[in-house]
Amino acid sequence: MLTISWPNRLREPALFGFYVAVAVLITYPVITVLSTHFAGHPFGDSYEIARHIWWINHALKTGQPLFYQPLLLYPQGIASAYFWGNPLQLFPAWLLAFFLPLPAAFNIQVILTLVLNGWAMSRLARYLTGSTLAALAAGAIYMAYPTMQGHLAAGHVG
Repeated sequence: MLTISWPNRLREPALFGFYVAVAVLITYPVITVLSTHFAGHPFGDSYEIARHIWWINHALKTGQPLFYQPLLLYPQGIASAYFWGNPLQLFPAWLLAFFLPLPAAFNIQVILTLVLNGWAMSRLARYLTGSTLAALAAGAIYMAYPTMQGHLAAGHVG
């Protein structure tokens, strides 16, 4: 069994950097239009998710209720209990939206979703097989898997 032995303090940052490079490669045009276009199909959920990111950010900035959205289903508004998972699911994006354009926050969330999924799969594969190379391949394959890509193309970043 061929394994790569790196010092423990370098292994995780190197793996994370590798998966960042793979994610940027997989989503290639996104990095060139990071702050101007939303990743995913124009008819997918990207714009809906971006709107939820905007609302969480807007509500926190203006002191409006986070779980009531008066602009949806106007004039009654909508109780955001239907979207109770959004603040946690979209946490990195709405935090980034405080100082980045909304498309950049959304696209970084997309790339981060891919990176963390690949990294988590590599950790699992390394635990199960003990092989660093197998774990590296498993993480990259999981990131490029069609189901994962289909969900990201539809704008499902959570």
